[in-house]
Amino acid sequence: MRFKRSCAFIVILTLMLGMSLFLNGCSAQKGTPLFEYLGQDALEFADNFRSNGALSVTVRYDGEASGEPYTVKDEQTIQAVFNALDNMVVTGGKRSGHTDDYLVYFFEMHDNSGFYVTFQEGRFLTDREDQVNVKGFDALIAALPPQDPDFRF
Repeated sequence: MRFKRSCAFIVILTLMLGMSLFLNGCSAQKGTPLFEYLGQDALEFADNFRSNGALSVTVRYDGEASGEPYTVKDEQTIQAVFNALDNMVVTGGKRSGHTDDYLVYFFEMHDNSGFYVTFQEGRFLTDREDQVNVKGFDALIAALPPQDPDFRF
């Protein structure tokens, strides 16, 4: 009898541990959502976008041989860029440094406000003087790649 209780206890404990690990694995990606990481202004932009959309999004690549900014007013593309940013996660890995290669996405809103986010070297969000790793950058590039022929992230 004691053996059966011990086995039942071990089975239940194993199931609970397995379920806990499964649920943790199915929860949101590890890291901080981009807009949350960027703070109040970014959260207000996201709320404004969800309520009102945007007039345009401009992507600009500033590199050694920078081209002209590329502006899109197509609602589907604007939404895809926003969705990519909304799903992006800051995974940490702060580093300091400087590079001449910047990729900037700028939203022009209906209320004449604007919001931009800047990346360096492909997968680093530029936040003040620090650069942090992000997850989801490929979806952003797929939504609206820079039109600059010298783009090389």
